[in-house]
Amino acid sequence: MSHAPRCRILALPLAASLALLAGCEGPQQPFEPPDRLAATTAILAPGPDAGVILVPIQGLAPGTGRDLTGRIAEKLQQREIAASTSTAMPGSFMLQGSVAAQPLDQDRTRLDFTWRLIDPKGLTGGAITQSETAATPALQAHDPRLMAAIAERAATRIEALIRPATSSPAPLPAPAAAAAAAPPAAAVPTPRVVLRPVEGAPGDGRISLTRAIRAILERNHVTVVDREGAGTLLALGTVRLQDRGAMQLVQIEWRVVKADGTSVGTVSQQNQVPAGTLDGAWGPIANAAASGSAEGLIQLLQAAAAAGS
Repeated sequence: MSHAPRCRILALPLAASLALLAGCEGPQQPFEPPDRLAATTAILAPGPDAGVILVPIQGLAPGTGRDLTGRIAEKLQQREIAASTSTAMPGSFMLQGSVAAQPLDQDRTRLDFTWRLIDPKGLTGGAITQSETAATPALQAHDPRLMAAIAERAATRIEALIRPATSSPAPLPAPAAAAAAAPPAAAVPTPRVVLRPVEGAPGDGRISLTRAIRAILERNHVTVVDREGAGTLLALGTVRLQDRGAMQLVQIEWRVVKADGTSVGTVSQQNQVPAGTLDGAWGPIANAAASGSAEGLIQLLQAAAAAGS
């Protein structure tokens, strides 16, 4: 079973502005973005027509994970939500599921699920949790009734992410008052960065993880350039694996340095996955891993660009 990931951001002299992202822990999807939302709150409402693709659930045996993911997709479709486990439409959201299992006794297991909605830019749009107590033999046997019951309750919670309850908005101030009350927004700096291919990644991670993080950076107004120059930053990605029997500890680190070699900061995260998971094509895991680092990496780049302007 997958253990809770730990992520950290180390930045000098930018640590103060990034302290809210340091040392986050929880039973979350491997490589997911740092937690910045209450567990039962969604800040985006994609709507059922936007499309949601479900990626494999982390922390379950592959067969169990595929079975449960497929059942949840069917339950969402019955709710007229365009959900799929294989086809992503333009502008689709991604649903990442993870679970931490804890044996309660010889016959019962507690499952703590976290469901996260990732927006088309690769950032967390909302999260919600689900706890289940299951008979261990039924869980090991992929009992259809158990899987159907868990999927039904999961779909109800996930629907709350996609269709959050609406409330009456507060009355808007008059235009003149609003203009007087609102200070002018500070311009967000546009960093320019050279993104080197990821080092140490098994399988096709050198290509797929680099491509995934580049796509997220570009969608979030970071200019990725091919050559270093005055004012450019350098992002260096490294993947390290440690064998732990049937599991592997995967550590992903992104280091940002200035053109003169001065270190800006580091974004890192780690989790355990079944051994060999990353030996071939990373597939959706590349996007999940990239989105897990993107928010902290973007903040590092923006802070460094602002300091250099």
